[in-house]
Amino acid sequence: MEKLSSSKGLILSTVAGISVFIFTPFAEANATKALEKEQSFSYSSVKFSFQQSKEPTIDEIAQYWNLNEEETVKFKKVIKEAQSKTYGEATLHGKFTSAIKAIKGAYDQLPTKLKVMIGGVTGLETILITLEHYTGALEHGIYLGALKVTGSENAAWWVAKTIMLFVF
Repeated sequence: MEKLSSSKGLILSTVAGISVFIFTPFAEANATKALEKEQSFSYSSVKFSFQQSKEPTIDEIAQYWNLNEEETVKFKKVIKEAQSKTYGEATLHGKFTSAIKAIKGAYDQLPTKLKVMIGGVTGLETILITLEHYTGALEHGIYLGALKVTGSENAAWWVAKTIMLFVF
């Protein structure tokens, strides 16, 4: 009886040991497929509150965030300052490195409503982590990070457009 019990234990441990090596590639393949699906998501399915065919102006973005006149003037000034800083640094670093640096530097200058929508610093970190591991277009990476944070395609699109003003 004891011999039968020990042989069952040996068989079970062997099966368990082998199954780790069998199932790990499948898990990795599924994770890769999920990442590819996430990265292939396109803006085309997003329903916008204005025409998709054109890029929003700074005034349209300010209007979306319901900025008053004083906030709009400050917003435009900060964008110009951020863009003048990033133009000089873009050649020294890769586009993602300089973009992450620009976004971190501009965070305090973002409209309060945008900060609230992305969940503060925690949401910003989620966006930056997504961007750090993304290999596609910069704006699309920001969009995917914002989508993770906001859960709304429309809001994520506006967040991405607003943040891109500070990057390039």
